[in-house]
Amino acid sequence: MKKRKLFLIAFILILTFAVSCGANGDPVLAVSGIVEVSCSQRELEALHMIDSEYTNKDGDTTIFTGIAIGDILVFAKVSEYSKISIIASDGYFAEITYEELSACEDCILAYNEYDGWSAVMPGFSSKLQVRDIVELNIQ
Repeated sequence: MKKRKLFLIAFILILTFAVSCGANGDPVLAVSGIVEVSCSQRELEALHMIDSEYTNKDGDTTIFTGIAIGDILVFAKVSEYSKISIIASDGYFAEITYEELSACEDCILAYNEYDGWSAVMPGFSSKLQVRDIVELNIQ
């Protein structure tokens, strides 16, 4: 009987720990390359949000809310870089240079429950509109 109680208590503690770790923020975005930082959903959502309008190739305009990519770089303590590879969970990636990103104040990462974090890059090719982003590789 005593062993059963101990097993039950241990099981409840392990289950509680596992649930609280997920609630406290498992990494959803890695910033790699010249820095190594993992960002949780909670950390990203705590950053300043801005709106960004994106017009697709058919002329349809949508307003997205998200985090300026520059703010994510500040959060990760990145000060100098030449380019960023935006990498999706399926391995697809697109690159943007420092000069291009510096000129784009409304380039953001926006979140939705279907695609996770997605790049919204107004004025850029649709190839840069990466969905389900898991990593920003800074070079």
